[in-house]
Amino acid sequence: MVKKCANPSCERPFRYFRGGKLFLVERRQPVENTGAPDQNARRGEYFWLCEVCASALTVTLDTNGCPHLKLRHAT
Repeated sequence: MVKKCANPSCERPFRYFRGGKLFLVERRQPVENTGAPDQNARRGEYFWLCEVCASALTVTLDTNGCPHLKLRHAT
């Protein structure tokens, strides 16, 4: 359950979908003993950034498959 902004330095609580941006990050996890060698299970995790943080940051996966915050590119 999302309780607050995913930015650790922000304490803004999550109350409504209308403010900020909600991210669904899917990670692949190995399936245990299924007999199929390359099957993966997907696990989704939600992160929310408040409007202020979402204007400068996004949620991505690092090379280890762990979610982290990344600065958005200026357009």
